[in-house]
Amino acid sequence: MKNLLFILLFVAIQPLVAQESNPKKVVDDFFIAFHAKDTTAIQQFCHSDITLQTIANTKEGNKLETQEFGDFLKSLITIPANMKFEERLIAYKVEIDGNLAHVIDRRRKK
Repeated sequence: MKNLLFILLFVAIQPLVAQESNPKKVVDDFFIAFHAKDTTAIQQFCHSDITLQTIANTKEGNKLETQEFGDFLKSLITIPANMKFEERLIAYKVEIDGNLAHVIDRRRKK
């Protein structure tokens, strides 16, 4: 899930950077909506052509998995209401190049 969110964040904040002068706030607001399982708000943070991909390290090697955004949203709302979860980006850096912001998890190995 952590890798998925890293990729999701990279794609999700792209359309908002031009409108939002503080990309870090966009990331923080995304996670507030994510933890609230607010799929309507999450959609506001994401481009309509978002592609969700993650890399899984398996015994057979690295495996690239693609998930439809709608399936991601459905999986989020199926989490029981009494189940609490929290994904945190404890140490991240925002790099800005014009209208594009890139969020980098500082804990990731290069």
